[in-house]
Amino acid sequence: MQELRGWFVDSKGDTDLHDLHLSLCARYNGDNTFESGSPILDISTYNPKIRPIILKVNDHLCRMLDNQARHEDVQQKIRLAWVDNMHICASAHLRPGRPYFITLNTAVIFILQSFFSRLMASPTFLPEVGDVSKEISQAKIKIARNVPALISSGSAVSPYCKTRKFFSGILFYHALHYLLLHEFTHIANAHMLSNVPDFDKKALDLHTKEMDADSGAVVKGFNCTSSTFLSGNKILDADDKNHVEKSQIINVYGVGLPACGKVFSLAMVGLFSLFGSNILTPENKFLSLHPHPYLRLRMAVDTLYEHIKRIHEDSAIKIGNAAYESWVQIYEQLDLSEGTSAVLNSGLEFDRQGHTQCYIDDLNRYWANTLHNDLNGKKLTKFKLALPIAA
Repeated sequence: MQELRGWFVDSKGDTDLHDLHLSLCARYNGDNTFESGSPILDISTYNPKIRPIILKVNDHLCRMLDNQARHEDVQQKIRLAWVDNMHICASAHLRPGRPYFITLNTAVIFILQSFFSRLMASPTFLPEVGDVSKEISQAKIKIARNVPALISSGSAVSPYCKTRKFFSGILFYHALHYLLLHEFTHIANAHMLSNVPDFDKKALDLHTKEMDADSGAVVKGFNCTSSTFLSGNKILDADDKNHVEKSQIINVYGVGLPACGKVFSLAMVGLFSLFGSNILTPENKFLSLHPHPYLRLRMAVDTLYEHIKRIHEDSAIKIGNAAYESWVQIYEQLDLSEGTSAVLNSGLEFDRQGHTQCYIDDLNRYWANTLHNDLNGKKLTKFKLALPIAA
């Protein structure tokens, strides 16, 4: 049994969150400490394609989680749990008196790595990075509701150029950061401690909390990205053997705010493009527990622009443009024949008819009038919540 810092749970199909919580609590000592030692399951039982990647990223993500909690002065320990399940999913869990934890499905690792590898293996994607003459992959990437099967069918595709392969790893890690920080924000802002008695407002409440979690992930994730590019420190876990690839990337994008925005936007757009969804209409906008991926990406890009604007307005304009450019560049690599085109076009039509702004206004009003004050008294972070736009 190999010792790891994360927790490993076999869901045997769809995750039963109650049983998962009990499994973790079985290793909880009851005095705000966890039993040290081995994970719940032997990592050798995991999917052989997943195992080496998990071993590599687990400690990195645990350290990041610890650092973020320390930065925000979140006193309660937050654990990372892996669920061996081939559906792309992550979730946060917070119950008073119990350990807090974030679960990531193993599919998240496999799909994200495969997706960004296939993007960078295309000679038409970001041709300014590395030597695209070495790349031969011309196949479009299929995205549909059955994401794992479609991605895994082409999982062997990888960039031949070392610089492009290195850059795919950077995008992979930053997309993971975004996902983890989204769930961290759910916990830090105490979203699970606020309940809505009015059933008719349940969907509005959930969507508004998701908007807040995305907002937190944007700000925290971009700050994480900028700390690597602006400081000139090592990018992620790159060591000296990658100094040539790192130098080539910096020669293309530089080390300033626009460079951070480009890298972060590519990672964020890539992540959201993997979230399968239905046609977006005014009638079904609240039928899902999460906002439609198109709406989430629109709000995330706007949040990124507003965040950078407080630092440097000219850079905010460049980064906003880079974000939408990244959106186009990634979607040009997708096979839009199996429903993706209709989903994307429904989002564009929803936007053109003015429904997007009305939707965002609804969330902002609910945040200002109901959630902000409630969560402000329950939050675990030392930082202020996002101010209501209506205030």
